[in-house]
This record gives sequence, structure tokens and C-alpha cells, in this order.
Amino acid sequence: MVRFATGITARDLMAVANMLDQAKLYLWMFVAVVKNVSEAYCRDRAG
Repeated sequence: MVRFATGITARDLMAVANMLDQAKLYLWMFVAVVKNVSEAYCRDRAG
């Protein structure tokens, strides 16, 4: 196991990368929802 100067192991880095990957998925979903809502709102305002 590779140990870095800060005491963080490669396994910790993998866990963080995994978390970021999941967060990216949620962020993408959130952005898609916001985009849909704002588009619907703009259409509603435009009449």
C-alpha cells in the first residue's frame, strides 16, 4: 500500500474519487432538473 507524507493511503484516494464520481452524478441530475424548470418557467413567462 502506498503511503503519502500526510498519512493518506491509496485506498483513501480511491474512496474520495468514488465519492466525487457519485457527487458528479447527483450534480448532473440537479443541473438537468434546474434546466428543465427554468426552461418551463421561461416558456410560461413568454406565454
